[in-house]
Amino acid sequence: MTPQTRCDALVLGGGLEGLVAALVLARAGRRVVVLSERPRPGGLHGSAELAGTGLETRGTVLDEERFPFELAEELDLAAHGLRFEDAPDLLAIDRAGRHLRIARGAADPASSLPTELASALRAFAASHAAHRALLRRELRSEPPDLVPEALTDALRLSARAAGWRADGPRALYDLLWTLPTSLADWLGDHFDDPLLAALLAADALPGSWCGPRAAGTSAIWLLRDAARGARARRPIGGGPALVRALLRALQERGVRVHCGEALGGLLASGRGASSRVRGAWLADGREFRADAVLSTLSPRRTLEQLAGVELLTPEDRDSLRPLRSRGTIAVLDLAFDREPAPAEAEAGGFERLRLLSDMRQLEDAADAVKHGRVAQEPWLEVFAVRQPDGRALWTTHVHGVPHRLEGGWTVSARRELAQRVYAVLGDAFPELAESVTAERLRTPSDLARGHGLDGGHLWQAELALDQLLLLRPTHELSRYLTPLAGLCVGGTAQHPGGVMPGQAGRLAADALMRVT
Repeated sequence: MTPQTRCDALVLGGGLEGLVAALVLARAGRRVVVLSERPRPGGLHGSAELAGTGLETRGTVLDEERFPFELAEELDLAAHGLRFEDAPDLLAIDRAGRHLRIARGAADPASSLPTELASALRAFAASHAAHRALLRRELRSEPPDLVPEALTDALRLSARAAGWRADGPRALYDLLWTLPTSLADWLGDHFDDPLLAALLAADALPGSWCGPRAAGTSAIWLLRDAARGARARRPIGGGPALVRALLRALQERGVRVHCGEALGGLLASGRGASSRVRGAWLADGREFRADAVLSTLSPRRTLEQLAGVELLTPEDRDSLRPLRSRGTIAVLDLAFDREPAPAEAEAGGFERLRLLSDMRQLEDAADAVKHGRVAQEPWLEVFAVRQPDGRALWTTHVHGVPHRLEGGWTVSARRELAQRVYAVLGDAFPELAESVTAERLRTPSDLARGHGLDGGHLWQAELALDQLLLLRPTHELSRYLTPLAGLCVGGTAQHPGGVMPGQAGRLAADALMRVT
């Protein structure tokens, strides 16, 4: 007889969204089991040791400054050791060695800029402050159903629309004009300084498949800015600390988290329109039966691989075809016994650094990816973790690296990518190459294999106008329900994944509880 486990809700995926969803369900009195194929919970937000160094990263995705503080309060994560601090300054250095610093955790982020640039940034922030508040409300809410089925649905939609009208027709007009525009045009109206404009534009590009001249990049920028808020805060200890607090809360609620076990598929009864998901089975044959399943894996992995084509209609399968998830980021971890000093000592220290120069560089990186090539001069984002003994570990996001490289990811192609990254880093840190004691390079192809990411995309689905808000990742899946009864989806492919971490899992758990 096949060993079985019974629960009320089964959560697939032990990343941040899965842990949040499991905790929301457990706090509502559901018996929950979490299945994670990775050997350690936390997914891309969990720590990972760089082999042979004893040093651990703060994760692969480092977007915890956009984790909503309100969600941490709702889940009472402070009782499990989670504390917040102001986000660190964001430093930018261009190829000529010029640097700018934005104090994101300060009441006035522009305070660290030269006077003229500070005035321009303050005026820009004031121009979209109302938009930030409005969009933050949208990010914390489930996408609306634009086809109400009952009077209560219509009233709820009308009340939500009233919030969009509250700031007056001019503010709404400005927002609707801004959302589809390109960042190059929008920021070009506010800033003459190429480094400051590029530094700001780079906020919108991770997770997208376009450069700052593409339509709709302003919408992505506004959503990310709204998620972070005017004064950014982050969990002390970053993503790993957030994961530890969630695991403590889950343990207190009796939630079991199984790690390192490959999934085989979904258990279902019936076929076609009458089918219902009843749980999942592991590759070793064990079964976990549940009243409902919430998957935080990618939609394609969930529906096409785990559910199987026999449970989906041709229309269901066709609805997944427009979903795009093409990774553009490689990750290079570097360990140092003695951290290299910057070429310009005035740049000072950093926890978060961007190496870029202007809009042209950002656009060239996106163009290279579209043609299956690595950018000649990729732009970089560096996250530093330092030890009391002077050792340091840098996690570098390399932008402008395609998942499918023309000619494939051969040994020589990987070596050439590393050389280009070292060239950019070496301009800012001349002694870097001699200071490195260990490295680990992961291309989008490596990330796809190692973390089960479609296309090596760190957020499961691209950020684009047709894959945002009530269209994320597709209109059919935007409200966390799937064509299969008893199955919900709540990974970073869902709204507002890729923008506000943790919130997709929270909203998907709500959706699951409404239908079970």
